[in-house]
Amino acid sequence: MDDKKLKARCQRIKELNDKSTQVLLFLSFALTAAAILWSSQLATCGVRDLLRLAMRRWAWAVFPTILIVAPLKDIAFNNPVWYQGLRVFKVVLLLASVACILWGTWDFLCALRILTG
Repeated sequence: MDDKKLKARCQRIKELNDKSTQVLLFLSFALTAAAILWSSQLATCGVRDLLRLAMRRWAWAVFPTILIVAPLKDIAFNNPVWYQGLRVFKVVLLLASVACILWGTWDFLCALRILTG
């Protein structure tokens, strides 16, 4: 395998790591917002249930996202086969994380809709 393909795979792995860092930043703000609303006196029992679901789904999104930023590239440094598998693994984890985030966002928006009447 030529050096050009290896560099491209290495660059793509770096891009996926950067995206997962952005996802972690989003999750920290989302979980904080949901927790603040959940503890609010305005939140009824149904709203709290929806917010709890949103927080649970977002918490589940944290795990695959953390695996993405783990330094797995160093296990087999400059190995093209390892980099290809790692890239696919990170894409699958990022898709799983995004699915959990979307599901949690739906619950969060439903809670906001009830709150705002």
